[in-house]
Amino acid sequence: MEQTPPAKPESRFSKVMDMVTAIFLPIVNHISAAGITKGLVAGLAATGVIAGTSGAYIILSAVGDGLFYFLPVLLAFTFAEKLGASRFSAVVVAAATLYPTITAAFDSGNMDFFGLPVLSVRYPYGVFAVLLSVGLLYWVEKPFRRYLPAVLKDLLTPFFSIIITVLATLLILGPTGQVIAGLLADGYGFVYEKSPVLAGALLSGTIQIMVPFGFQWGIVPIALQNLAETGTDTVIPFFAPPVFAHAGACLALFIRCRDVRYKSVLMSAFIAAMLGITEPSLFGVCLPMRRIWAAVCATGAVGGVIIALVGVTDTAFAFPGLVTLPIFIGGNLPGLLIASGVSMGLCFLVTMFMKIDFSKVTSN
Repeated sequence: MEQTPPAKPESRFSKVMDMVTAIFLPIVNHISAAGITKGLVAGLAATGVIAGTSGAYIILSAVGDGLFYFLPVLLAFTFAEKLGASRFSAVVVAAATLYPTITAAFDSGNMDFFGLPVLSVRYPYGVFAVLLSVGLLYWVEKPFRRYLPAVLKDLLTPFFSIIITVLATLLILGPTGQVIAGLLADGYGFVYEKSPVLAGALLSGTIQIMVPFGFQWGIVPIALQNLAETGTDTVIPFFAPPVFAHAGACLALFIRCRDVRYKSVLMSAFIAAMLGITEPSLFGVCLPMRRIWAAVCATGAVGGVIIALVGVTDTAFAFPGLVTLPIFIGGNLPGLLIASGVSMGLCFLVTMFMKIDFSKVTSN
């Protein structure tokens, strides 16, 4: 009787990615809805249908952007549920880092906690810090749950766990992510000085790897500084090819998929990507099916090379999408469209002929 060979053990990377997938999948449709709303609001404002200072714009922007701003709170809940940590303690930890007074203090510079420096870190929209903090919370809670008297356990476990975790996040975990993002930004600046083509390939090819951890925010200050000093920027154009590569992948998967429920996820992710929002595709498609992620990065790198060769610039800060194309007018918009179209077309073709295991997503 022929024996079935033992299953190949998962690598640590696969386990981590499977964990991240499980964290994001419960909210991927909400991310899609918020992304589409953001794109539509930007389109209404760009075409003059609503004024950027009107009440309608402010309210609709809150509907679209609220999820992304408070994303750490949602991720704290889903990650704590996956780990077995207290979901509500995790939510309190995330909410503390987003507290308006703390955010305002960071906008003014660094602060201190009884003399200990608390470095300015961007927590809204972030992923990296909240995942680390909830992971720490899981371990911090253990000794309190085990050793505290039963009569005090329910009160003192969250009390001590939340305080310890928030302080560790603000003093250590958040700044650690900031340092990593800063190193990435410095590395990009060094490479761009030596070879814009290589920098374009690297940035366009890796930016969608940075997004799940929030490291792309380390690159954004370079763009803002360029705009402040010269009125133009060469960084943001490199964000465009992988965005449209996402759209190409989602469209191909939509054509190939037979599961009605997942087809709706793919279509909403496609629309969101065309509007410049890649999180629905990234978390609902790329993380479960990592070959698609590799295809997006590879075809995005091709588009990055084209952008570097033809010289594309932007004149204002916005993440690339159909509704934000006007920021590239006067900075070789046709070149950007060609590069993005090449990435989108290549990723569509690669995905159409790639071996895909839809069971990884349709079984959820």
